[in-house]
Amino acid sequence: MSRLLESIKVLDNQIHNLDYHKDRIIKSLRTAYGNHANSPIDFDLIKKDIEKPDGGLYKLRLTYDESRYNYELIPYQIKPINSLKIIEGRDITYDLKWADRDCINQLYNQKATADDILIVKDGLITDTSYCNVALFRDGIWYTPQTPLLHGTKRAQLLEQKIIQEAKMTVDQISTYTQCRLFNALIDFGQIEISTDNMRY
Repeated sequence: MSRLLESIKVLDNQIHNLDYHKDRIIKSLRTAYGNHANSPIDFDLIKKDIEKPDGGLYKLRLTYDESRYNYELIPYQIKPINSLKIIEGRDITYDLKWADRDCINQLYNQKATADDILIVKDGLITDTSYCNVALFRDGIWYTPQTPLLHGTKRAQLLEQKIIQEAKMTVDQISTYTQCRLFNALIDFGQIEISTDNMRY
């Protein structure tokens, strides 16, 4: 079995949204290994180990299972995204954040000249290759009820009522004007594109 994965934002030596990550880690462990599973991750130890004198933006990449974990701190730069190729995901499942992303990588390799992909499953909008999405219409940002992965930033934005869930089909894209991509390391509003740039 592949190990589980968690990607966490570290900015100027501060770990962001840690409670949301801890919550997902426990839920993922218990889904994958049973209700007895508990997190083996010692975040106090990690915090002491990852401080950088120059601060900056890093990804804390954790891989783990029910008994052990590994981590590394990787400098992070946000890649510009200006276009999305709509790809049918068919039988794809990624409800847990596994380190093995082969199912997503196979779809990503079909992006042609686009910067990333928008994965559609059974006609419903899900995610890009590494971000949740929200689309803008009539003053409201909507996020799909059917993401491949329930992201930690998504959970925070829903709780703060910055976005709201909706059933979103691929043939409705033209009724929205803008699309934002976000995840644990990319804040809401840092990547925004026109829905005109979301095409098959």
